[in-house]
Amino acid sequence: MSLPIRLGLFYSAIFIGTGASSPYMPVWFADRGLSGAQIGLILSLPMLARAFTAPLLAVWADSCIGASASETAVSAAVSRTP
Repeated sequence: MSLPIRLGLFYSAIFIGTGASSPYMPVWFADRGLSGAQIGLILSLPMLARAFTAPLLAVWADSCIGASASETAVSAAVSRTP
């Protein structure tokens, strides 16, 4: 199997849950009685957390002398922003 097809299947498997559930999350929150502002805050929290944690993880990864390849790869994957 070619690399583009394997990568496409890999990313499809990773993001299928988010892609299937994210359109319905605001509706579910509204059904639970949350206001529009509360729903917006809840749905924005992961991006806000990423904005603060990504630089901290990048600094941590850069400061680790002799860090293993897996630690470096995890830090690089987490610090990437879409």
